[in-house]
Amino acid sequence: MKNRKAVFSVGGMDCAGCSVGIEKTLKKLKGVKAANVSFATGKAEVEFEEGTTTVSQLKDAIVKQGYEAKVADIQ
Repeated sequence: MKNRKAVFSVGGMDCAGCSVGIEKTLKKLKGVKAANVSFATGKAEVEFEEGTTTVSQLKDAIVKQGYEAKVADIQ
């Protein structure tokens, strides 16, 4: 399986604690290798295993936490 990286613009975060919560949620998903969410930049970078996790699943996990998520880049 190939590792991919997805970057999301995350809206609705109002403190650093928000980013920590999103990061923890993303890291619990099967196939996620690393997640880095920055309150300062409003971005979430997620390294994941292609075929185990999809970009849609990552986005849905952020949205279910009560935030807006838009795909900014996929590598």
